[in-house]
Amino acid sequence: MAMTPLWTGVTLWVCITLTMAPPVTAEVEDASVAVEDDEMDLEEDLTTFTKEGDTMYKALWKPRDCTGPAEEGDNVTMLIDYTGLDGAGREVELRHILVTPRRRAGLLQPCLGEKRRLQVPRAGMEGNALPNLLLKDLNWLDVEMVAINAMTFTRLESGLLLWMLEPVEAASCLATVEEGDTLAVEYEGSLEDGTVFDSSAARNAPFGPFVHGKGQIIQGYTEVLTGRCLGERWRMEVPPHLAYGDDGVGKDIPGGATLTFDVRLVKLNQHSWSDEVRLVLLPALKSLRFNKFNENCFT
Repeated sequence: MAMTPLWTGVTLWVCITLTMAPPVTAEVEDASVAVEDDEMDLEEDLTTFTKEGDTMYKALWKPRDCTGPAEEGDNVTMLIDYTGLDGAGREVELRHILVTPRRRAGLLQPCLGEKRRLQVPRAGMEGNALPNLLLKDLNWLDVEMVAINAMTFTRLESGLLLWMLEPVEAASCLATVEEGDTLAVEYEGSLEDGTVFDSSAARNAPFGPFVHGKGQIIQGYTEVLTGRCLGERWRMEVPPHLAYGDDGVGKDIPGGATLTFDVRLVKLNQHSWSDEVRLVLLPALKSLRFNKFNENCFT
């Protein structure tokens, strides 16, 4: 059983810019990647956009269940894609990682994981701190909300989407899950239309005990449980290949179904998530905040 928590609660307060320009490959220490992205040159039908101040915006993707939304004063982390210039003066697509408690038109009350496209006029961009921005009369930004205070959103390489809703602070993490551990979880499982097909509440008992990493649960669970702390709560959207595939199961889960699970880890070997543990950990969960930010970042 590993005793080092996966989520460490490290405070972020810097801005990072990633260059997305073919075919040059940048060094890792430059926080750069080389990928081709022509998305920002697409023509847009503005009748599908909403106007907010001087900004037009629309949601490119929004989760079925809105976690948040982010309110004024919340510390948020955003991935911002925009057109800029590289060191040789060539037009490239850049990615900027921004941590800030501030909001601007077009980015009010986004859900965790939501991705928006913004059209911002020159006047609305002047004075911002997006590094190497190529300022135009009309500027396109693609913005993805990947953290609200301590809550985070991650797109895993497997295709699974993960919302960490109640991460446990490192100092309060009793242990983390590894292969061979005996576990139990409280959960609710639902289909894409929101229909609940099963839950621990309906069964009046957690799911378990089961042994982690021994094929007793679907792959999506196995992938996310590894490294989790006792008491952590998350939501995961599991694609068919990590759930029940093309066959489905029974009459409740059809073939090819993408499933959403709201999960809390309530048993880890001899440790259990109890009301006593909850009283100790919840104050720490509620106080988790990114307390630093770069005041010179794009706002």
